Amino acid sequence: MRRLVPRTLRGRLILLIVAALAVAQAITLWLFIDQRALAVRSALSLEAADRAGNLVRLLEDAPPRWFPRSCVPPIRRWSSSRLRALRRSTT
Repeated sequence: MRRLVPRTLRGRLILLIVAALAVAQAITLWLFIDQRALAVRSALSLEAADRAGNLVRLLEDAPPRWFPRSCVPPIRRWSSSRLRALRRSTT
């Protein structure tokens, strides 16, 4: 059975250089994967917030006839004449 460590100085230096390069590559890969995962998580959270904001803007700009009566908040169900009458009664 052959030994894993070479006997010559030249062989040992080559093994040391290859081992150092392999360790450096492993560390770089680990850092890259960690940074990539962080960037993906950040992008997903920003996208979710952006989608929610777009949905709110879309719902605010939509005409009331697009919503059933049960979806409209109670304050928006009141007509302007009811609001005027309420304001008069409170003053």
